[in-house]
Amino acid sequence: MDFFHLHTYGYIFVWFIIYSFFGWVYESLWASFNEKQWVNRGFLSGPVIPIYGAGAVLFVLLLENIENPVVIFLLGMVIASILEYFTSWAMEKLFHARWWDYHHYPFNLNGRICLYGALLFGFFAVLINKVIQPYVEKFVSSFSDYQLYILSVILMILFLTDTTLTIRKVLHLKERFKELQNAITEYRIQAEARIKDYKKYRQEQRAQLLLNIKVDFEESKLYKALKEKYGELSFNERRILKAFPNFHSDDYDDAIIRIKNKLAELKVRK
Repeated sequence: MDFFHLHTYGYIFVWFIIYSFFGWVYESLWASFNEKQWVNRGFLSGPVIPIYGAGAVLFVLLLENIENPVVIFLLGMVIASILEYFTSWAMEKLFHARWWDYHHYPFNLNGRICLYGALLFGFFAVLINKVIQPYVEKFVSSFSDYQLYILSVILMILFLTDTTLTIRKVLHLKERFKELQNAITEYRIQAEARIKDYKKYRQEQRAQLLLNIKVDFEESKLYKALKEKYGELSFNERRILKAFPNFHSDDYDDAIIRIKNKLAELKVRK
């Protein structure tokens, strides 16, 4: 295959990165406005949100020959909803956690997608195809084949590196959740047994029992995990938890809640 016959894929990949960056800007500004502080949104550390790039590229490739904006809007809703639902499902299967949840929105489907989001993405489909894409094509076309190839390779290396490192960090974070969840479960079992003992003791003996429970707690795995592990959270691990406020897992929800509460407590102290 000729070296430069790949230029079409180079065009598409650069489009993907550009729209991923636009999506990151939109999400970060919106989240920062709501939180009244800067929020670096997105799964990856870099300034890109791939689901936006993938959606935009699909809008361009599948809807470029459609002139009617109403049809573009409706098909854009369908394409984006399918993409978002599949992405939510795949990330949950991979990391055993839900990264976003629309259960609090009306007309949602399993909390993965909702009508509000679909309408918004339908609007984006029209905006991209009718307004933005001509400028993006003009910009990317200004590069020679050789320049486009070099740019694509550099962006691909950066993107794959970021993706690989982020997945490793998230899997490491999941292990932290698992460790803390096990400590919580173990301590809860011990506490329930102590409570049963507490009811059997006479009044004068209960104070000593409560003191023993406190000492045992300070020596427990849970206390050590709470005391030591939070300080070890890396900047990117903290960023991920901040970027996905609805992040939760049926397997580790107790641990996730405690970590988020601890991070909020540390934030207030600062």
